[in-house]
Amino acid sequence: QEAKDLQKATKGLKLVETGSTAYNSFWMNAEVAPWKDARVRRAMSLSMNRDEYIQIIGKGLGKHAGPVVPVFGDYALSDAELKKLQPYDVAEAKKLFEAAGVKEVAFTHPTSSTMNDYVNIMVKQLQAIGVTAKPQPLDAAAWVAQYFGNKLTASYSLNQSYKTPDSALLWYRTGGVTGSGNYDTKLYSAALDTLIDKAAATIPEAERKAAYLEAQRAVVKSDPAFINVFNQGSNVV
Repeated sequence: QEAKDLQKATKGLKLVETGSTAYNSFWMNAEVAPWKDARVRRAMSLSMNRDEYIQIIGKGLGKHAGPVVPVFGDYALSDAELKKLQPYDVAEAKKLFEAAGVKEVAFTHPTSSTMNDYVNIMVKQLQAIGVTAKPQPLDAAAWVAQYFGNKLTASYSLNQSYKTPDSALLWYRTGGVTGSGNYDTKLYSAALDTLIDKAAATIPEAERKAAYLEAQRAVVKSDPAFINVFNQGSNVV
């Protein structure tokens, strides 16, 4: 809105809406209940109405996000494919939660940035399918210390702005994003490791792009314990 107001007030300014590398995610510790149950992780993804996040938090500016965000162009899954791979499906989410015997979920979140907005939307969306969400706020310093040491069971998470597709995909590789087990969901497989490593090591660009798409499809179908919400846009004047 600030960018639009500036454009109206100043002759000759051009407003350009662009992509960015910014996004937030929902992180789960797959070694503990209920997150070790793939049905619960899938239900969390299905319960996310990403368009609502885009409208409320992004003010209409943003796109659905897979493991690699859309600003990376052909390295990222298309919006149409993402909506098929990770749809918003209230009925199926409710069915999966009920099958897993889950009526409430608890998660931590930092109180900084727009995280409270993310939390409020999640609470509302889960409530609509009969699941009670119990968010546990922490100041940023306390939150990141526990997140770093994998002491949380689930958390809404602020992200770094990863500059390469490979950096973003490391969340789904053995050892986690740092390779040392910090911030680690504890959910990975040899098959995913192979696909992620193949993408990073492929030199011809067309083949590399195809390898990254293949790896991302496998990640989404694995019911990951790290779910990206939406890719924030950016305004430039």
